[in-house]
Amino acid sequence: MQIISFVFILLDSEAQCILFTYDNAGNRTQRKYDPVCILALTEGNGGDAAAKTDSVTIFARVAALGLQKTILYPNPATSQVAVRTTEFSEAAQVAVYNSAGYIVFTTGLTSDRIDILHLPPGLYVFLLTEQRGEQLISYKQKIIKQ
Repeated sequence: MQIISFVFILLDSEAQCILFTYDNAGNRTQRKYDPVCILALTEGNGGDAAAKTDSVTIFARVAALGLQKTILYPNPATSQVAVRTTEFSEAAQVAVYNSAGYIVFTTGLTSDRIDILHLPPGLYVFLLTEQRGEQLISYKQKIIKQ
């Protein structure tokens, strides 16, 4: 039996892993979630003389796994960007940057939609921030405006 481990490393400050194990036929035999990811890629048989271990690292976004606290959608967008969040309140601020790095507009997070109809087509970075005491919480996502 060949074991191939796919380790998903989530690209944020809270590293987490999901480990998939497959048999020789390509069937997934195990899915394991690890909230604290310590990545150690090893070669060899893992103590089993009959098994050969290969490891592949795949980088993935938390959103694809349904674990993300904040997401902006659809992407690409035409007139509005919807905000789904459990991490920000209506006190949050939204700054939208163009591809040159300039702020094109700012708004409060007073609803679950941000109007972008007035923006020309292009790539934008949405930065959500909220001050909570001495802690600044932030989230950044790229959105394409068609």
